[in-house]
Amino acid sequence: MLAARLKVPEGSVTPFHVVTAGSCLVTSGALPPIHIETGDVIVFPRGDQHVMASDPELVPVPIQEIYSQPSKEQIAVVKYGGSGPPARFICGFLHSDQRFDPLLKSLPAVLCVRSRDDTLTLETLDGTGRRVQPITHQQEKEWWQASLRYLISETATPGPGHRAVLARLAESLFLELLQWQLRYVAQGHGGGWLAGLYDA
Repeated sequence: MLAARLKVPEGSVTPFHVVTAGSCLVTSGALPPIHIETGDVIVFPRGDQHVMASDPELVPVPIQEIYSQPSKEQIAVVKYGGSGPPARFICGFLHSDQRFDPLLKSLPAVLCVRSRDDTLTLETLDGTGRRVQPITHQQEKEWWQASLRYLISETATPGPGHRAVLARLAESLFLELLQWQLRYVAQGHGGGWLAGLYDA
């Protein structure tokens, strides 16, 4: 749906959301709801349609009714909702000129990085269940948290060249996610195309 709205090929868009304040529930297809809160980053590698809500009983409002004119050229500020506790997000997407189905299909439907105090975990969710992988390398944790803070500050005070900075930051964060997922698969968790990379 997002690819069609942006007029780019289907399968070439990977949406993500950074929670900067509050919390919400995210559902996608038949997967169980996932709760995200401040500091979390949730990514949909294959661009799967998803719903973000404060209450799963609420009737979803299609994004095109809230944000009618998506743009690849500028950052928009969108406000929507009722009188409940506010939740704030930075929403974006990665666009690839080249579709690489083996890679995207081998990734879980949902990737979520959770940052809590001094811990960082990668949570994955797909049809086979939910898995949690702790990120134990201190330098990786520090780099992720510093990069995320920089991305948030760059969206809050845009200036010359900020679009290029945001694009590179988003790409770097996604590549770090891929590295963590590759490491997890290399340890014997999961199979598919990613696991094949480690077969001599």
